[in-house]
Amino acid sequence: MNETDTQKQIINISWKFNKKDESYYPTITLFDHNTNEVQVLMLRNYIFNYILTTERYCPGYHYLDGYHPCPYNNILNKDSYSQCFYCDKKQGFREAFLFQGEANEFMQEYLKQKHYVYLAYFEPGIVKVGTAAESRKFLRPIEQDALVYMFIAESDGFSIQDLEHTISKEIGLTEAVRSGHKFRYLSQKPNVDKAKKLLMSYFAKIYDRYKDNDKFSSWIIEKPELVDLSSLVTYPEDEVYKVKNSETDYLVGKFHAIRGRYTIFENSNILLAVDERRIIGKYIKDYQDDYHYKVENRKSEIKDQLSMI
Repeated sequence: MNETDTQKQIINISWKFNKKDESYYPTITLFDHNTNEVQVLMLRNYIFNYILTTERYCPGYHYLDGYHPCPYNNILNKDSYSQCFYCDKKQGFREAFLFQGEANEFMQEYLKQKHYVYLAYFEPGIVKVGTAAESRKFLRPIEQDALVYMFIAESDGFSIQDLEHTISKEIGLTEAVRSGHKFRYLSQKPNVDKAKKLLMSYFAKIYDRYKDNDKFSSWIIEKPELVDLSSLVTYPEDEVYKVKNSETDYLVGKFHAIRGRYTIFENSNILLAVDERRIIGKYIKDYQDDYHYKVENRKSEIKDQLSMI
């Protein structure tokens, strides 16, 4: 029996945003290859009981007409791969947005929409500059575990990265905060007052520098609003242990939180975190209600794990 014969594949673990009531909720998205149905499951109070394939398979791509599963079911043999070469080219995001190559029809439409530059705060006093498309304006920051942020400029997707890179270079702001750093501060709720002062301070520098710039001045939002999502997420009160690579064939326990790219769940009164890069693309082989993860020398192990993230 082929290990993918169960036909249900994990294609995403992320947040959803309800525009009607402006609420956020964590979800896991499965694709059933038997019925060609996309299933979005709410994760609050959800009990995972998955035995997963050892291999990860390409989760497919999105195009103008919606989601498409990978036609070749290609294996992803590196954690850093989120799609196979074929699906990556079909979707076209990296080619057009990251590498400034020619945009396909889907990316032409995507890049035409309004895009934003945002400043985001991370403990213990780090400010990141990033971008978000209009269609993902409310999701991009929280997916990055950016819980206190402000949108400071807007333009189209073809141009917005120019300002992002310029701000990073000239103002001295990072464009990325390491996942390992975020993991270290999982339990620390952001200091919103400190965040506001720091974000406004950097915005003032940006405004002063580019208010008379021929290219960027019209993009700047003169009165940016602070967004505070710090009350929406869960801050673990106990230590969180990273699931060993050898045990990512199991996802068993009660959902606790999504924080950045980590899904946190409780198993045998222990909080565990699994990197989404190690489970997205896997198929559900079977179901099992009970599995005990190997967590030895807990206090010393967490330090070792964090040093390797």
